[in-house]
Formats: sequence, C-alpha cells, structure tokens
Amino acid sequence: DLFRLRVLDPILEGTEPVPYADIVQRFGYESPRQASNALITARRLYAASLRSVIAEYEASPEGVDSEIAQLREILSRFGAGSA
Repeated sequence: DLFRLRVLDPILEGTEPVPYADIVQRFGYESPRQASNALITARRLYAASLRSVIAEYEASPEGVDSEIAQLREILSRFGAGSA
C-alpha cells in the first residue's frame, strides 16, 4: 500500500503522493524516515521484479535497459517522468 500511495497512484491516477506524516499514522511506522526507507526497499523490489519480467523475453542486459528506458519515456508522456 505504501508503494501504491506514494508511487503508483500519483503515476496512474495523477494524485499527489500521500504525505509521509499520513503514512506514519496509517501504517504505524515510527517516523517519516522509517516510512521513506520502506519505500526505498519497495522501489528496489519493484525494479528487480520489472527487470526479471523483461529478462524473460529480452536476453541481454542492454536490451533490458533499453526496454526500461522506453517504458520511462512512455510514462513520462503521461506526466510520470519521475517513475
């Protein structure tokens, strides 16, 4: 849910990311920093999963990087450049 509220919804729905203070209260984190660290971990897991899925049909590391670059370009057209 943290990843959805801070990353996916803003990209897909055009909403503002939920403030960390709200995240702390909603999910019981001890501090905004702890919530931020959890989000960093979630982003890393997402990136690893995305690379893994792309690697199922693109054999070379360069090809995977190219696919991700193309995805970022597509998302940036919809105002999601920070994805």
